[in-house]
Amino acid sequence: MNIIDILAKEEPPQTQVGLLEDMFAMQARLEEKYAPIEHARGLRWIEQQTADLDDAKGQLQVKDQVFRIITELIEMTETLKNKPWKQTQMPTDKNHFYEELSDSFHFFLGLCLMVGLTPQDLFRIYFAKHQVNEFRITSNY
Repeated sequence: MNIIDILAKEEPPQTQVGLLEDMFAMQARLEEKYAPIEHARGLRWIEQQTADLDDAKGQLQVKDQVFRIITELIEMTETLKNKPWKQTQMPTDKNHFYEELSDSFHFFLGLCLMVGLTPQDLFRIYFAKHQVNEFRITSNY
């Protein structure tokens, strides 16, 4: 079983406009400001708002966006200083940890916009994958 099986037969529950839609809208406004800056510096390879996933330039832009997400996640993990072999433990700078997590989510939202996903699409795909995971747990997959 995979998400295609779920998407073909089951509709996710209806959601009301809310936080995810707000975050997408805020990110879209930021992307409108970032695009000309990055394009002028030669760092944005696609002209249109949405990357063509079948085009080399579009794929390059998507890969760059994913690299940005990974970079922020690595920065987040670098705030975790405790090692299994150390006898002393250090408190985590939680504000820094959450900031880096938020940075990665910022770039993730940008990726969603870049590939043309709406908040509703993201929820639908998440719902389907959630159903697959539930099935796998209950079926001892």
